[in-house]
Order: sequence, then C-alpha cells, then structure tokens
Amino acid sequence: RKALAIAPGATVQLATTIPGAKTLKTAKKSNDLAEKMRQEGCEFLVAAPHSGGIDRDTRPIAEHLYEEVSRFGVDASLYIMAGFGKASFKRWHIRSRNIHPASYPKFRDVARRRYEYTVSIHGHTEDHITVGGTASEDVRKAVRRGLENTLTKTTAGEVTVYHQHEKSKNSGHTGHNFVNWLRDGKK
Repeated sequence: RKALAIAPGATVQLATTIPGAKTLKTAKKSNDLAEKMRQEGCEFLVAAPHSGGIDRDTRPIAEHLYEEVSRFGVDASLYIMAGFGKASFKRWHIRSRNIHPASYPKFRDVARRRYEYTVSIHGHTEDHITVGGTASEDVRKAVRRGLENTLTKTTAGEVTVYHQHEKSKNSGHTGHNFVNWLRDGKK
C-alpha cells in the first residue's frame, strides 16, 4: 500500500494475472504493465523482464540482441515485460526469482520450453556490467571478453565487466532465477 501510495481504507482489486494491458503501447499510455513475446526457438532465449520505466533501456538492448542472433541463424525467442508510469520501479519491479508463469500469461508460454542458452538484460546502480547466471565460469568469462572488446570500440572510457559472482551483488546465480531454471529445466 505504501509503495503504491494507496490511502488506508481504499478499495483495491487484486488479481493473480498481473499484466493489465495487451500491448506495450497501450501499457505506456495507461501506466500499466504488458508483455511481449516472440517465441520461435529453443536454442537461445533473450529476456528483458524489467523494461519500460523499471530498468530503462533494457528493452532495446534485448531486442537488438535477439535480432542479431537471429540474423546469424540462431533459433531464438524473445520475452519482454515492461511496466510504465511515474513510480514504475516501485509498482512493477519484481525480483527475477519471483517471476512465476501463473501470473504472466506470455511468460507461461515461454516457460513451457527449455532453452540451451538464456540471457536476461537488467539495469542496476552499480558502476560495472555483470555477466551472471549459472553458466560455467568459462562461458561467463568468454561473454565478458566479448563485451569488453565491443564496448571499448564504442565508448570513450574503459568499461568494467565482471564475470565472477562475488564481484557483484546482482549476479543472478541462484537456481530460483527464471533464466537459470529455463535453461536447466529444473522447474
């Protein structure tokens, strides 16, 4: 109630299915939450579960990555969840380990499959990029090197990228994080 600035005694409506808008465009107009999905393959899943006003600029990054891997013949799928409005982070942010298929219809469709590789794009307030998850350290290190090489070519300063879980508080390395159980098939 406090996070949403709802007055004591106010009437509220609770729902187990969260998105109220059918498209990202209508969600933006109505300060709501919506999902977008392009489910084509099980080789690679790209997700941005906190886009819109929650973690700004994560959607275009996820869409670009999806388009690029698809262009190279990777059998990929895309999942976007976007929340909008003045207090979008407070209202719509949910930890990745708490995103559940029962509450998000398009995520339910995504969760029916298991993927060889999964990537989830997030924003955070730390001054570095984290390559997290349950992939092996060798895979995370290779992704780190690729990011460093690409980013140093496109930015004026040096970019710090971590691949070791202990270097970042947001390393997404638990089995409860949806991108990990979608890859592992544990849930």
